[in-house]
Amino acid sequence: MQDNAGLDIFISVLLRYPQFNAVKYDAAKGKIKIEVALQGEIEKDKQDGFITEAKKCVALYHKLSSLETGIIKIIFKEYSQSDLTFLSYHRDVQSLSEEEVELFAGLLQKSFHEFIIRDSGKIIAEDGFKEQVKENLLYKINRSKTSTNKFLAYRDHGRVLVFNK
Repeated sequence: MQDNAGLDIFISVLLRYPQFNAVKYDAAKGKIKIEVALQGEIEKDKQDGFITEAKKCVALYHKLSSLETGIIKIIFKEYSQSDLTFLSYHRDVQSLSEEEVELFAGLLQKSFHEFIIRDSGKIIAEDGFKEQVKENLLYKINRSKTSTNKFLAYRDHGRVLVFNK
């Protein structure tokens, strides 16, 4: 796995943001998917409004930062039997930055504060700790007999669980 920038974003997202329930990273394709669980069904108008606003804000951020925008896809998926809605944010890691993730987290907070299902556990997110997690993950990836480039991380009671897919 050569792309450390993608790995850095992957680790940062899973450690810093308790409102993001899962992160999926496909290093071979250079894609990352951030998932958020929302309590209840979100009205279609509210979903469409959020998608429009988020895409405009990200496009403006990219324009001001002189970055080329890659993949930006936002999908809502409802599970009416469970009274849950999942929001997924699909991005390419080449044009994704920590600042954009922070912007997306802020937009999410503004639009869905009362609906977000958060992990309430505290996770240490200092730079030294992030570096240690990154080193451990790289070690396990390089030591593994399989050459997987797909990873899934999710939060569970203050723990972050990372799996090769």
